[in-house]
Amino acid sequence: MSAYGLAAMWLLALTMVLGAYAVVSAFGRFLPEMQYYLASVIAWSAVTAAVILMDRRMRGGNLASFRLNKRVILNALYLAALQLAALISTGFFMGFGRTPYSLAPFYILVNTAFLGTSIVAFEFARAYLVKSCSRKRILLGLVLVSVLFTAISFNFAAYTTALQGMRFFEFFGGRVIPAFAINLAASYLALLGGPTASLAYMFPLQAFQWLSPILPNPDWAVRGLVNTAIPALGLLFLNEGVRTGVLIRYGLIRKADLRKFPKKSSALPWMLVLIVAMTILWIPTGLLGFKPTVVASSSMSPTLEIGDVVIAVPSDPSGIRVGDLVQYTRIGDRISITHRVVSIETSGNAYIITTKGDANNIVDDPISVTGKIGKVVQVIPKIGWVTIYLKDLVSNLLQFGRGGGAAQASVSPIFLEPQLTRMQNIEGGWMP
Repeated sequence: MSAYGLAAMWLLALTMVLGAYAVVSAFGRFLPEMQYYLASVIAWSAVTAAVILMDRRMRGGNLASFRLNKRVILNALYLAALQLAALISTGFFMGFGRTPYSLAPFYILVNTAFLGTSIVAFEFARAYLVKSCSRKRILLGLVLVSVLFTAISFNFAAYTTALQGMRFFEFFGGRVIPAFAINLAASYLALLGGPTASLAYMFPLQAFQWLSPILPNPDWAVRGLVNTAIPALGLLFLNEGVRTGVLIRYGLIRKADLRKFPKKSSALPWMLVLIVAMTILWIPTGLLGFKPTVVASSSMSPTLEIGDVVIAVPSDPSGIRVGDLVQYTRIGDRISITHRVVSIETSGNAYIITTKGDANNIVDDPISVTGKIGKVVQVIPKIGWVTIYLKDLVSNLLQFGRGGGAAQASVSPIFLEPQLTRMQNIEGGWMP
């Protein structure tokens, strides 16, 4: 087949995946639950069948023949087991919760069908797209395919919910970055061992989330750390365990590069990915010593405008002075407040701090501080408008594509973070 024909087939496969994503999202708004699940099963099954047919036409059935690479599949299973073990271990320190999914036999059957068809479609399409990439640009192809599957792993509601609350950093660091790391590992496995290898990695992770009655319940930062570090480290070990000839055959390294760099240097890009991902992941937690926040209101105008990003560091209240900008969150409220201090009093071991927005006419209710409080040390103008534009874009797309309603279900269950409960079962429905 000509290069033009290969490119056309690649674009067709991409269009089918995106089309199924859009169609299933639309069905989530208009169809009853059972019909929605049936439509989803049909849509993703059709994608799988179409990818197999195209693969047979292009390469004689390379993907559908299931030529098992036992070594790669075993490595994929080991990686999945390691990631699950790390997640479960967090539960012993941070607690466990009950699954939000119904465990009635009928619902287990429905969820298994939904889970199975979507993951199989994802992994066959992933393997087809990755293996169809040019050897000269295989690394770029791996990244782009991983970005694609990361994007469609969340439904419209996930994006809208995160951006409406201006929690972009938490959403990006706690969900998107881990999703990308998992997808990158799956894409690399698909390149080396086809869809069976990536399925061996992905299916155990999702089956555990959907079918286990008890799930670990760490906070988002710890969950994100595990789901980013384990796949990234897995990439390093996978890459080092592959023979040089295999790396050359797939275009991961070139013969000419072997004279300049040893094989171990091929792990450098994955190490850089890990370092960058870990940095992005931990920035919004404040554990690096500072915390960025997007300004979402005009209460501090003209000092702070909507779209500015403020950098706050944890400070002892004894070092806070009237006129300082401080950042805090009231108990029971997840929205950060960044206002100016107008008065400070002491009451025993506590500091009673009163703040006020520069543009507000009244002061805020006083807060009692016994530990640390955020002190604004830097303001970066306007860069937060990226999150605001994204919020508006996603909201408009949601309104246009879903008739103004909220999205009900994930198109794919791959990176779902269930809202767990410790003492009670969640009634009704199959998804949160």
